[in-house]
Amino acid sequence: MSKLKEVFTLEQSIAQEAEIRLMERINQSIKDRQKRHSLWRLWAKALGEKAADCDRESDKVAIVRTIIAGINLATCIFIVAGIIRHW
Repeated sequence: MSKLKEVFTLEQSIAQEAEIRLMERINQSIKDRQKRHSLWRLWAKALGEKAADCDRESDKVAIVRTIIAGINLATCIFIVAGIIRHW
């Protein structure tokens, strides 16, 4: 009977450790998501004022503004590269 208790307590401790590891992973995932979310919000605010009251619509506008800023940056790089090349 004592062997059965030992096995049972061992299984319980293994299950508890697994649960602790799972909770740690979940907490880390939540922290990572919050960090990405806050970085996105910071970038969206850097692009300009909020376009709408709805967050989803504002995010779509921020994506379009990001694409426009990226195209602008690429164009500037090509212009500068062309000037340097023909100097």
